[in-house]
Amino acid sequence: MSKLLQILTCIVVAAAVGAAAQLTVSSGKPNELKGVTKIHIAANDKAFRNSIASEIEKKLPQVVVTEKAEEAQVWLVFRVDMRAYTKNNPSFNESSPNLATLVGPEYEVVAMGEVLRPTSQTSAQSLLKFKDSGNSMLRQKFVVEFADSFVKSYQKANH
Repeated sequence: MSKLLQILTCIVVAAAVGAAAQLTVSSGKPNELKGVTKIHIAANDKAFRNSIASEIEKKLPQVVVTEKAEEAQVWLVFRVDMRAYTKNNPSFNESSPNLATLVGPEYEVVAMGEVLRPTSQTSAQSLLKFKDSGNSMLRQKFVVEFADSFVKSYQKANH
């Protein structure tokens, strides 16, 4: 599952640098959010991205959400995936590309998020990681929890 997050991260970086360069990610610390004023949010669903942006804008009005990754000081990368089987039938392995068709308590979602600070065109530091899983009805809850974890880390670094 972290492979999926790495792939999404590479897509964000490719957009930021204009080329599909391999991203090297090293460990950083949440206190490196000190002084950040511009962020970029990438998500595998536009509604997730908009919800994360809305939560952050409400709680951190001084932070600007950029449309372009290259304009941001940090990137928030978020992804929700459906498990490829129902909880009631683990042998079922057909997946659907449309998340909306897989709503219901019999499916499980896995949410992953990461806050990255680019340090060059090919490297970044991971300042915060988020992962949770559960009933598919919890998707929006995971979106809010990821946004809140960023907000808390940001506030701690800047106060």
